[in-house]
Amino acid sequence: MASITGSARRGAWTVLLLFSVLVPPATVASASVQPDQRLRDLESFIHFVIVGRGDLAAAAGQSLLESGVTPAQLAGLVDENDLGGRLDAALIGGRRLQGAEPIVGALAVMVEQGRLDLATNPDRIAEAIELLRGTVRGRIMGRDRLERAGEFAVRPLLEIIVRGDDPALVAEAEAILVERIRGGAVLPICAALPGLDPASQERACLILASIGDPTARAALPFLAELASAPSTSGPTREIAQLAAARIGGRADNAAARFTALADRFFRGDESLVTLPPGQSVATVDRISVWTYDAFAGLAPVPVPTAIWFDVMAMRMARRALELEPEDRQALALFVAADLRRDLAISATGVEDPFFAEALYSPRFFATAAGPSTGQAVLALALDTKDVPLIRAAIGALAQTAGATTLVQAGGRQPLIECLSFPSRRVQIEAALTLANAGLRTAFPSDHAVVPLLASAVRTDAVFAAVVAADAEERRQVGGVLSQLGYTLLGSGATFAEIEPAVLANVGVDLIVVRGNAASIDAATTAVRGIALTNATPLVAVASVFEADRVRDRLRDDAAAMVWTAGAPSEQLMGEISAFMTRVVGSPMDEAEALIYAVDALDALRALAISNSQVFPIVDALRPLLEALRAESGSLRTMVAGVVALIDGSIAQRSLIDVALDEVGSDQVALLDAAAASARRFGNLAEPRQIARLQGLLTSGDATVAEAAGRLYGSLDLSPEEAVRLIIQ
Repeated sequence: MASITGSARRGAWTVLLLFSVLVPPATVASASVQPDQRLRDLESFIHFVIVGRGDLAAAAGQSLLESGVTPAQLAGLVDENDLGGRLDAALIGGRRLQGAEPIVGALAVMVEQGRLDLATNPDRIAEAIELLRGTVRGRIMGRDRLERAGEFAVRPLLEIIVRGDDPALVAEAEAILVERIRGGAVLPICAALPGLDPASQERACLILASIGDPTARAALPFLAELASAPSTSGPTREIAQLAAARIGGRADNAAARFTALADRFFRGDESLVTLPPGQSVATVDRISVWTYDAFAGLAPVPVPTAIWFDVMAMRMARRALELEPEDRQALALFVAADLRRDLAISATGVEDPFFAEALYSPRFFATAAGPSTGQAVLALALDTKDVPLIRAAIGALAQTAGATTLVQAGGRQPLIECLSFPSRRVQIEAALTLANAGLRTAFPSDHAVVPLLASAVRTDAVFAAVVAADAEERRQVGGVLSQLGYTLLGSGATFAEIEPAVLANVGVDLIVVRGNAASIDAATTAVRGIALTNATPLVAVASVFEADRVRDRLRDDAAAMVWTAGAPSEQLMGEISAFMTRVVGSPMDEAEALIYAVDALDALRALAISNSQVFPIVDALRPLLEALRAESGSLRTMVAGVVALIDGSIAQRSLIDVALDEVGSDQVALLDAAAASARRFGNLAEPRQIARLQGLLTSGDATVAEAAGRLYGSLDLSPEEAVRLIIQ
């Protein structure tokens, strides 16, 4: 039943590393040192730390480490000689004692690991239970050991209660579960509850009711399930209902309560986790999932912390679906947790002991559950601001949702929310999904789709805006942003001054606000007041005197960062880069940006050909023309092909200018794109362009001349030029 926690494993590695530095290889294996020598070294270490002799403390500690003592042996030595308090004080004080710091750190890790090893060792737990039968001092020691064992003491204590052959020991076991282990006992007892006999179920219910820890609320669905089971006797049902009331709930609608618990696990509610003192979710590698069956009884299954919450959410959601197959929220939670679990496994390489050989992949359920569930999964992902999960949910919707299911009247519209989510990847993928769905009815924010797709064509463009009352400050901040690779979309004294540029560009990647607390507050309110920027990453730069006030104002804004003015610009650049990575993910590399650009152009081409009334292609003209001038090679040729499908003199004349100015192999493709525009919309060229085109007809490059001829003919100009060339 013992489980090795993350800090224990890290502790072992830390000690080994320290050994490699502090202990000569030939001396590490001197395991023949007697326990009394180890005790003398330990006491000497404590003494010399207390008296401030770092050199002697280090020597005593080194000798102890060289003795080959294991973490469990060291912790046992401390426990048996009642040295815990003195050692803990020495370890705290020794961290500041010159010359002793490395040894103090190594011993601290060993003691922590050893205490954990002792606490969770089944033999040690069995010894502690035997102490409960003995003297007063023995009972005190036994209770302390079982408290340190935490959840790992629940199984033997529960076995005592189930046997019920020693009333005094049963009472002792119940008291330890309620008063000492508390929240750590809840999930193990809940796992065992359905498999216990009625009398033991009643005792277990009363234990859960008496714990009083916030974690005990996790027992509500299990109590509700017990109360509603047809096989549950009347008295047991009443006690389950009484226990639920004591906890602060009701023992009814078990399916809904399992769904609610699944939601808590999905959102990473750390109150559901009880770990040994000094440990947290952030410091452990694995957390136990408790299972129960008639043969093995109650048993922990260590699950990597990276996926523990998702595994628990899936287990609770699946139980809800077993009780109520029509529970759509439970289905969405299962699918969302399954997707996120799979993403974590891919990112970290951990293994899931429960789903290692699952028949169906997470993406199977994400698509097979249908677009309505997909929308609910996307909503969950948005609520938790989980970018990888959001993208996975959008990907599933793209494979299943159609014009009638992607955007529905009434209710929440998660995919539309993605159009203003502070991640370029999310925005573009949402826009692609909407554009490719064949929508025929307008919807809120439909105007954002085409410009977003067009902006994706610029593979090198990330945009920023600056708000600052002082022009010099705007210039300085703009310079920092330029060094970071941002294109400055606009700057002004207020957000209102740059809002038109932001709206025309369909959003901005980063906004920096510089000023006093009042002006920052006003600008932030304005930025968050429109849908297009309500989640855009925002950096507020405030003076050292007002930075704390601004931080307090923005403490609940996960997409905001406060920087204290006056620090070197290099530091600001580093902080902005780290902040953006944390909020929206790592920057796109060239290959990823190119894929988005090609997909966006394909979607825009389809919209132009279909003459979509929901997504007018003319909205893409401005960013496409910018891309036509900025890009090169085959991507620019694709851009030209889409521009050729846009009606209007600006589009055609821009194509002709670009084609006439080009030299080299791309010129032919650009001339043909201009010709396609002329064939589709007629001659919209200017006289100056026609004059330049006539010059190309006599180009020494026959291939270019032929392409120029195709454009000339498509413009339906007078055949006089052709006749002149024939005569020549």
